[in-house]
Amino acid sequence: MERIQNIKDTEQNIEHIAEVLGIDKGCINYDEKEQVYLISALQELEKLKIKKEVNFSQLLNYPLKFIKCHFLQSLLVYGKEFKEKLVFDNVVFSEIINFSRNTFYREVGFFGCEFENKLYLTQCVFQDNVMAFGVNLLSIDCRDSIFRNEVCFGREINDPNLEKGFHFGSCSFKDGNFLNCQFHDNVYFKNNEFHWASFQNARFYSNAYFDDSVFKDFADFNKCEFREIANFSGVTFEKTPSFFQA
Repeated sequence: MERIQNIKDTEQNIEHIAEVLGIDKGCINYDEKEQVYLISALQELEKLKIKKEVNFSQLLNYPLKFIKCHFLQSLLVYGKEFKEKLVFDNVVFSEIINFSRNTFYREVGFFGCEFENKLYLTQCVFQDNVMAFGVNLLSIDCRDSIFRNEVCFGREINDPNLEKGFHFGSCSFKDGNFLNCQFHDNVYFKNNEFHWASFQNARFYSNAYFDDSVFKDFADFNKCEFREIANFSGVTFEKTPSFFQA
């Protein structure tokens, strides 16, 4: 009886997710192994276009993984609690993504995504891992956010410091704003490219790795506090960085 009830609950959840996203419910499956709702196009080689303006606050209690999707409208949600994991894999975002002032209790991931506009994660609290691999020309604003667990922007396939996984690849930042952020666990910005970057007044309570990254323009580390290792091995600053009072 319990299994039958679980199946009914899953079916109801799929119908609700499909309604909120404005897509066919056939594009949603529940993966027992990952324990996540997979959202993708019916045809493997196609991208699933999500055309409506999604009320994401109705999806906070579902573990979601979007695969090869294309959001044509903005995603806006403020002051909410995301109870489950939220993963975007090879997703295109045409408009602004603003998830500011939210609390995320589970993993947040962006893998091979394309942002045609800005990603706002200001004044957020991340209780679990935050990961972004293989994202190019990312414009991101994380001001005043708290990262309780590991943060990883970019991972090489043979990186000995990180667990093995299917996702890897460096990131490039059109602009990255981490002003006043708190990083309580290890932070990885290895092999990344920054066109504009501000870490002013950021606090790194554990190790911070910027190995082999390239800073092409503005690089602001004013008043940063590094409690443990700050690794800048092999880093290239094409313009003079600022570490005033760091």
